Amino acid sequence: MNFSSGDSSRGPHKKRKVTRGNPAAPDPLSITPSAERSLQKLAKRLIITRDKPHILLVEDSAEDAELLESALDAAKVDVRLTKLNSGQDALYYLTGLAGHEDRTKHPLPDILLLDLNLPVVPGLEVLRKVRSVPALDGLIVFALTSSHDEWDVYRANELQVDAYLMKPSTFAGMVEMVRDIDHNWLQG
Repeated sequence: MNFSSGDSSRGPHKKRKVTRGNPAAPDPLSITPSAERSLQKLAKRLIITRDKPHILLVEDSAEDAELLESALDAAKVDVRLTKLNSGQDALYYLTGLAGHEDRTKHPLPDILLLDLNLPVVPGLEVLRKVRSVPALDGLIVFALTSSHDEWDVYRANELQVDAYLMKPSTFAGMVEMVRDIDHNWLQG
């Protein structure tokens, strides 16, 4: 499992450079100012409202979505989970279109877990659009992928992803990943 939250102050993560013909490529483990602001906004909202954190999972594989939901249960991470299976549905949900206008029924999430390998509207395109909408400023976005392609890491960082998570190949790995999310992002 590769949990690249970018915050070197949160644990013994070792820094590594990801480059692809660009020596100034962003380090996926360095925390960005936008990620720091997002964490501060989330912490304030959770303290003020005392709501459960809301995670929006955008995953086209029903099996992977169920695995993540089971891992949240097994790790006893108490969140509200909304599952969508396409990038287009994610954009409709996040922008309040196509039946998602009522924010009491469809509240904005605190964390977006975004599969990069989505059909039709790929995850990187969803990320690009999310980062261009001022109303979504502060949304924490994790790229969730099985891709080891350095170019995907570079593009996700360029689009201000907050973390790049490799999909674990085992249930135990998935449980560990959701515990890391809880510890590093929801409890911090």
